[in-house]
Amino acid sequence: MSRQYTHVQGLLPSVIAMKEKGYKQGGHHYENLLNRQFIQNQVNYRWVTDITYIITPLRTYYLCVVMDLCGRYIVAYRLGTEITATLVSDTVRDAFTREKGKVANGLVLHSDQGCQYTSEEYFALTQEYHFAASMSRRGCPYDNALMENFFGTFKTECLSGANLLLANKFNSSLTNISNSTITSVLI
Repeated sequence: MSRQYTHVQGLLPSVIAMKEKGYKQGGHHYENLLNRQFIQNQVNYRWVTDITYIITPLRTYYLCVVMDLCGRYIVAYRLGTEITATLVSDTVRDAFTREKGKVANGLVLHSDQGCQYTSEEYFALTQEYHFAASMSRRGCPYDNALMENFFGTFKTECLSGANLLLANKFNSSLTNISNSTITSVLI
């Protein structure tokens, strides 16, 4: 049936063109400095970061994590109710605060190309803390595979089957998960 015919008959077309969602991409892009070199021998020299979502019946949460590739431990994490550049910036600031005085010169912080990492706020953070930002190639999750793997394991081991019905229960259960518990997911 042609569109004109369905319109005349008062019918809706069987295929409706979906409006493409534009996604907000910031202006800052960075070279892939990590290049899948996931084995690192120096602490606080190569960090990776990403954000994942955690859906509960009441709301969706966003978990931002910074991981050190040497030892694969979690340097910092934050939980938010909005996926923003501020969530990322606060998590990175927490990482630098926790590792104050221990961060190696030439630190590379690798992420995907999410708009939070291409934002002006994130760029200002690179200038403030003097780290080299690194980004995965567009559409290539393998470049940030350790973070993707961590999130998959974390959701399976720590959240699967958990009673997440109440937001306050979820918040307290995440707060009660210590850094060693999060890190043990990686082993």
